[in-house]
Amino acid sequence: MKKIKKSGVFKYSLIAFVTILTILVGLALSYVNSVINDYEKHHYKNHLNEAVELLKSEAQSGELWTKEGVPSMECSPFEGTLIDQKAAFLTKLNGDIKFSPGEAIGNNEYVYYVIHNNPHTADTNIAKIVLRAKGEMVQKLVVIGIQEYELVSYIPLSHTYTMKLPADVALNSDVTITVNGYTLQDEHGTKNEDGSTTFTFAELYNTPTVTVTDAFGNQAKVKLPDSGNGEIEFDHTFYTLTLPESLSVKVDGNDQAGVKQSDGRMLYRIRLAKKAEVILSDKFNNTYKYIGKDVPISFHAFTLRDDYTVKYTTPDHPDGLDVPDNCIEKVEYTEFKNFSELTEGLPGLLKYEIVILKNDVGVNITDQNGQPITLDPEMSSKDIFFGPVLDTVPDDVAKEVNVLKVLEDWSLFMSCDLNFYSLSKHLIKNSYQYNVAWKYNNSIDRTFTSYHSLGNPPFEQESVTNFVWITDNCFAVDIRFVKHMIVLGDRLDDEMNERCYFVKYDDTNDGRSNPQWKLVAMKEIVKDAE
Repeated sequence: MKKIKKSGVFKYSLIAFVTILTILVGLALSYVNSVINDYEKHHYKNHLNEAVELLKSEAQSGELWTKEGVPSMECSPFEGTLIDQKAAFLTKLNGDIKFSPGEAIGNNEYVYYVIHNNPHTADTNIAKIVLRAKGEMVQKLVVIGIQEYELVSYIPLSHTYTMKLPADVALNSDVTITVNGYTLQDEHGTKNEDGSTTFTFAELYNTPTVTVTDAFGNQAKVKLPDSGNGEIEFDHTFYTLTLPESLSVKVDGNDQAGVKQSDGRMLYRIRLAKKAEVILSDKFNNTYKYIGKDVPISFHAFTLRDDYTVKYTTPDHPDGLDVPDNCIEKVEYTEFKNFSELTEGLPGLLKYEIVILKNDVGVNITDQNGQPITLDPEMSSKDIFFGPVLDTVPDDVAKEVNVLKVLEDWSLFMSCDLNFYSLSKHLIKNSYQYNVAWKYNNSIDRTFTSYHSLGNPPFEQESVTNFVWITDNCFAVDIRFVKHMIVLGDRLDDEMNERCYFVKYDDTNDGRSNPQWKLVAMKEIVKDAE
């Protein structure tokens, strides 16, 4: 009987223990549940969702766009009508949205979150929500901290973008740009000091659609800034090149046409809405990939007599290399044709244009005797180099002929102050220059020469320069002077500035060899002549 009694006591004790434990567990679960409910009740996301609903309702009603601190919906001309803008804004709010926390503000009292579409990029940001903490955080169940918040503000986020065009790129000619279907015009931009134009697209609520198209139909790849504000970048190749005519340009493997300029160079305007490869090539099989920087180039252009030897030099070939034939052009020198039969050995002329896509390329020139020749660095291909230039007439020539007097006599003959017989001793009978004088002597023009007298002195500002040997029996020299005449009491000045050619020739029939220097051709020197 005692055993049965003890067993009953144990049974009732166990039941009581289980009952109490169940009650305690229930109370604990109830407390945990209340803590969780309290945590969820005060969770910040509730305020974020509340802000989203407020944004939706106020955007729909229009109240949102009149709130202080909200950017104007009507500032941007690139987002269509106000109705379209609001509809697009609401579409973003009704889409797949997420919340991303920002940094705490003001000693952690304020926190802000950004509402954005998914996936998150800076240009998908929709609005900024600011919450303020109420009171201190309450720690419950050790691991759960409950912080109450209140909604402070919810502001739509707009974006400001810019685009830039270089000074020499023409809008709607070289490229056409559209923003949300609207075509940019020059008046939308602002000119910068360097001549470039900046276009600003301010207070855009929606991610803009931007297109850049060139005149050939290429459409650029466009990249919006990661920050959601800033400069819009797009692929392009905008180059302006002025190059010697002998260089060629290829763009993506295709020949690029240039426009010849007044100085003989070629202008290339490359305006492509894509990244293109620009390759320059010369006549020496050198190529250079142009990326907008200075081009390594050596340029030598000159016209020489054809009995001179020309080689080009490089650091690897200091002794020189032969100039390719496609860099040499034969030139007709018309002044020679009037007296070529009067002397032997007149040289032909060759025009050289050595353009190499390398630095430090020079030229070595030697004359017909193998002696080195140095050219004037300022010489161009229009200048002709027959040989070393002397400042004055050599003494041995000056003893035989007074070149200044010869041309002054020609001037006197033209004004009827000297007869043909006196002039003819300076000329070769039946030569071109002789026939010009004879024709004038017998022309009616000579009879119409105004009555005048010569000044005293008749000639001033005389100069004889640039003496050049062409052959042993031919030279050229520049002669200048001003002749003074008195016509009806007034002084009249007649300037002559001529390049004169003289040949040593014997035109007598006396059976003796007594050649003399004779004037055979002359050409007026015109300043800045082409």
